Amino acid sequence: MGKEIERQWIGTRGTKFDDMRDIVSAVVEISQYYTLINKFEESRYRRVVVKAPGSLPVEKHFKTTKMGNGLSRVENERLSTRKEYDFNKQNMVAGSIEIKKARHKVPMIQFIPGSKLVAEVDVYESPVLPGRIAVEVEFPTKQDALNFSFPESFGSIAAGLVDVTNDGRWKNKNAALHGFPA
Repeated sequence: MGKEIERQWIGTRGTKFDDMRDIVSAVVEISQYYTLINKFEESRYRRVVVKAPGSLPVEKHFKTTKMGNGLSRVENERLSTRKEYDFNKQNMVAGSIEIKKARHKVPMIQFIPGSKLVAEVDVYESPVLPGRIAVEVEFPTKQDALNFSFPESFGSIAAGLVDVTNDGRWKNKNAALHGFPA
């Protein structure tokens, strides 16, 4: 099991991603559903289709379990199969929905010289909140995460972001059950 150190921001209403589409290194179409959701643990299946410029799309499947809340959580992720992904849909948490989003990977080296960070800009599709934008960045250490702020050069999207790292209402597991807060 590994440790995930990640911050998450939500775009305020009207936040647009359009001015950054030309600097994206890859677009990943994601469909995911949950088979376990409680206050401290979640288990999900995810289908991803990676579309990188100049390459054919690549489809992969993952089974992920996360434990904990906030900035640092324990994460166990393994490759899965399409068969396992399809089969386990029957085990979705009662009353939950499948989440669909397009993840745009933006290398931060374009904004912060020498940076190895990648901003993952998620644009949600129906039924959660179509067009809602979330940005996630994973960090090597907690201190790096706490010291991070988006540079002005990140574009107009940065001005519309609100840090929701410690607000569980914005976690995908809760969106699958209740939708995102309005």
